[in-house]
Amino acid sequence: MMPHAIRRVYVARRARTAASVAIAFVGTALLAVAAKPAWAAYLAKGLPGINPAVLCTGIVAMWLVGLFTYFAARAVDEHRFAVAMSKLVMPGKDVNADVERLSHENPDQAARDMAHRLEVRSSAWPVIAAAVLVPVTALYAAAIYRAGGWPVIAEFEASVAVHAKALLACAGVGTLIAFAMTKRTMRLPIVGPMMMGLAIATSAGALFSLWLVPIALILATVALVVRRLRIERDLLQAEDPAAGSEIWTIRGFIRQLRQAGGAAIARVRKIRRRRLVIGGVAAVAAVAGALVLVPAKPARVTTQVKVATANQKVVTATVVTEPTGSKSMVEIHAMNDGRVGLRITLDIADDLPVSVPSLAGMANVPPMWNATVRITQIEGLGLVVSPFGGSEDMKNISVGEAITVTHANCGMGESPFGFRAQGAPGHYVLFVEPTLAPVGC
Repeated sequence: MMPHAIRRVYVARRARTAASVAIAFVGTALLAVAAKPAWAAYLAKGLPGINPAVLCTGIVAMWLVGLFTYFAARAVDEHRFAVAMSKLVMPGKDVNADVERLSHENPDQAARDMAHRLEVRSSAWPVIAAAVLVPVTALYAAAIYRAGGWPVIAEFEASVAVHAKALLACAGVGTLIAFAMTKRTMRLPIVGPMMMGLAIATSAGALFSLWLVPIALILATVALVVRRLRIERDLLQAEDPAAGSEIWTIRGFIRQLRQAGGAAIARVRKIRRRRLVIGGVAAVAAVAGALVLVPAKPARVTTQVKVATANQKVVTATVVTEPTGSKSMVEIHAMNDGRVGLRITLDIADDLPVSVPSLAGMANVPPMWNATVRITQIEGLGLVVSPFGGSEDMKNISVGEAITVTHANCGMGESPFGFRAQGAPGHYVLFVEPTLAPVGC
């Protein structure tokens, strides 16, 4: 009788491959849209709602499509495996030919060969899927951490658009590693601990560059895949027909945790006390060093300063200092052609978005009103700006260029009305002209 473990390995590898392929294709489309804001604006026209979130929808779609494909593939491949095994032993029209064929046919070995042929694809595709899924998910987790809760969707989408090249680079690194996984050497059991150690060492470099975190997660994915392959190889060698027929239960899971905990305690007891003391002191020193190297996160500071204009008229300017060190100053300013608006000076310290919470003293667009914002960049490199907080409002602007963004609030609630900019560290100056007018929705 064939061991159940062979069927479980075959089904798991097929389902893992199918889910990874689905995530890889959806993730590639997401990164392509993130790199082209015009494509995001075009897709936003086909989504419901006033301010549809194209990129966030793509991220959620990756998770949902991956999960649905995994469970659907398991159901389909259970049937496919049963059909394949039935064909091996199904009699034909010629009895003598059937006797000769069945005397050399071994269904157990044929099933093992089917599962072994899936090893390469079931190890390479999950790495590609992790390369497109993990970095953007980590970026969203970082946005939740910075916001202390659910982040502003428009701000997160602007962050994804700005970091599109870095996300594509992470996907490229994962693709290269996936090609390496097609070689037998990269799938050996010894590679798992090596990749996990390399992932831990890479994550330690996050003190200097946060983009090492997704690389570390991709390396950790490789370690988990290699470990899973080792377990599946052991299952394929099983001869007991009951192997792999175990049903997952809460009681059994608790029993496994107790056994794992007991084994870990037994291993620790075998270690000499001197080594434990030295290791503990080294761990405490590493944590203390990290706390010293990482500066405390300051609070956001808003101050009012007096600024003298060219005609010696003193006006009040609002200066906002972000926790990351970026600064924004808003002052009333008159251009040479007589236009009066807001002069926004940005000193960006990193690649995180800088926010001005309100324009002309207003933080929201009232219901049944239309807001128009004309933005002209005077100094600095290119920026991605968003005055209303929607994905379709994200615009690229450069020195000497003027863009106009309009938003009609046809709902019953108030829409966000502020200014967000994201770009390379540097000094920027923009002239913003916000206007409000009634709108008939």
